[in-house]
Amino acid sequence: AGETPKQAAVREAKEEIGIDISEAQLTKIGVFECFQSYQNGINDNEFHNTFIVEVSIKIEDLIPQEDEVEALKFVSLSQFIQLLKDSESNSHFVPSNRAYYEFVMDTIKNRITK
Repeated sequence: AGETPKQAAVREAKEEIGIDISEAQLTKIGVFECFQSYQNGINDNEFHNTFIVEVSIKIEDLIPQEDEVEALKFVSLSQFIQLLKDSESNSHFVPSNRAYYEFVMDTIKNRITK
């Protein structure tokens, strides 16, 4: 509460993975509704303000917040596609959010190829 989506993205990036980014670096790619109920009883009612940002950092320089981040890794687009394809069995993504992940991946791919 009391923050713009960009302010929250900058704060969350710092808190969750220890990276310093600015609002000016963020490119908004959309706002996505996430209204889902899961078998474990969790109800997700969110709007995902989604941004992309290009960074140059070594993964060992990132500091994951232990309570929020299970693991960090850099992957190529082809690796991302394969991980997403196998998301039902590999625990890398929430399988029911596949369309969201595909949109983000396609947006990044289109930015890279321009």
